[in-house]
Amino acid sequence: MNRPAPWRSMSMAELDRRPFKVGGAIVDPVSRDATFASGSERLQPQTLKVLMTLAGRQGAVVTRDELVHLCWDGRIVGEDVINRSISLLRHFAERAGGFTIETVPRTGYRLVETAARALRRRTLAAAAGALALTGIGAAIWLNQPAGKQGAPPAPTITVLPFTADSDDPVAKQVAQAAPVSLSHMLSESGVPIVLATSASARNLSSAYVLSGHVRRTATSVEATVHMDERRGGRMAFSHDFSAPLNRSWDFPDQIGAAVAADLAWTGAEMALDEGHPLDPQIASELMKSITLTIEQHESLRAYQISRRVSALAPNSAIAQLSLAVTTGFTVASIPEHDRAEAVAAARRAGDRALALAPEFGDVYIPACLLRSPVRMAECDARLRKAMRIDPSTSFVPGYLSALLYNAGRIDEAAQLAQVSLANDPYKPAKLARMIRMFEVTGRSDEAERLFQEATRLWPDMPRLRSSRLLGMAERGNYAAIGRFVDPQTEAAMLDPSAVKALIAAQRTRDLPRARRACGASGLKHFTLSLCMTMLADLGDRDRAFAIAGSLYPASLAPPGADEDQLWLKHPGGYATALLNAPAGKSMRADPRFVALARKQGLLAYWLKEGPPDFCRGAQPEPVCAELSRR
Repeated sequence: MNRPAPWRSMSMAELDRRPFKVGGAIVDPVSRDATFASGSERLQPQTLKVLMTLAGRQGAVVTRDELVHLCWDGRIVGEDVINRSISLLRHFAERAGGFTIETVPRTGYRLVETAARALRRRTLAAAAGALALTGIGAAIWLNQPAGKQGAPPAPTITVLPFTADSDDPVAKQVAQAAPVSLSHMLSESGVPIVLATSASARNLSSAYVLSGHVRRTATSVEATVHMDERRGGRMAFSHDFSAPLNRSWDFPDQIGAAVAADLAWTGAEMALDEGHPLDPQIASELMKSITLTIEQHESLRAYQISRRVSALAPNSAIAQLSLAVTTGFTVASIPEHDRAEAVAAARRAGDRALALAPEFGDVYIPACLLRSPVRMAECDARLRKAMRIDPSTSFVPGYLSALLYNAGRIDEAAQLAQVSLANDPYKPAKLARMIRMFEVTGRSDEAERLFQEATRLWPDMPRLRSSRLLGMAERGNYAAIGRFVDPQTEAAMLDPSAVKALIAAQRTRDLPRARRACGASGLKHFTLSLCMTMLADLGDRDRAFAIAGSLYPASLAPPGADEDQLWLKHPGGYATALLNAPAGKSMRADPRFVALARKQGLLAYWLKEGPPDFCRGAQPEPVCAELSRR
């Protein structure tokens, strides 16, 4: 190997201070500024070290051990630390052009110059960073067109510099970087942003001002971010953040992602209510309910807040929509004897939101959330109408994507998931959906890249892992599940020992072993799903359909029966994606599949809206002839 001897780590003071060229970029090691044809940006110190190491050995392999000794002072660092630096460097290479970072399996990495190619457009973070951090005192308007979030424009938010409570370098670095991350991520989410200095802020006419304070403790770095209404000076949003010191480099982006996820959905809705402006305290309560839903998965608390606030603001579209949506998310957690009344109230709130803001696409969602999933065809038509009325609607493409996915229209579902994520690129639920789509369509490399970036921004978001596992299961990629599963992390989702035995049985075609693994009592839903598809693959379709009977009880009410009554017994619904995805092919080869699909309302949907993907193309599956007859 091309290894220097002896190893010597680089401190920032020891770096060669002369500017150097790599690909299409000129990099100044002193300022850490990189300039290239389409923009400029400031590199993080660790990213600069890794870049200089690889550029200095251009074309030659640098081992991971060498990177650790040269760039991390020989300290023990985890695989994720190195992977993150390489990932950041690859993103920079895409923006700058002219070079790539190649992985040499089981060895390390090398920097390779490439031919000139079309460059990606400059990111807003680069524009903001290059201007804000070079001492320009005037406000910087980020030229990101607003309007991604629905019919009305979102109100402009001025982002002020953050303060730090000491001269601690970590706190100061986070305070410097956080406003840039916030501005970039909010802008990419469709919120018009002004990145300003403290002196220039008083001359701006933004509706809101967002600021923050950073502090360091013995083990962590913490920040408080709040947004104030300019006119009355009252607080509209506040959020506390914390990260361990060893992850402080990701902290500014984590703050930006969380604030963007919280504010992006409400930006346009704030404008919706201009005729009936909300009391700031009510607005703050609604923001709290969104945070509880997005970050803390406490939808029941969010529902309770929305229920209280909607009664105080009957003429607020956002308050009424919030109650309708949070009820839909929470109905399975509401005691069964209270569900009918709660759903009736939520439907009235949804109708009220529609009457108040008929041009805003998201108000068409509650009618789908608050009814039985067997109404797929009706819901499909409603969501497509919403997108025609409001082409920039943020959440409707995601809901339609989920519907199509369950109905086996996976290709169109994946396209809509990408549209939905483009509207809100930092929403964890949308990131999770896209990761799942990549896995189920066999794009595992893209799933891995997005998963790494998503977990960097949302390190405590288990949904990202569970969505990836679901995509692997629906693809039938059982070997990947075996490699990815962490028995401790996934213990709440699946049964590690049973899943391990199942994957081994599937690999060796050992039906008795699979039967033993699936015969244990109390198996979790995900494990049972794997049992269903694997047993069908191994030839035991009787047991597979017995499991399907428990996983998919009838959702379609008999003629004359109360549809709501049946739905409200199991309001969480039954995700039918596995039946219609690649992993369900052996299930679909059995005549019993048709009856199972009918009970879930799938036959009625396919009759009206067109067949699933497995019945399209040059080689439709044998069951498709039977589906067309039905």
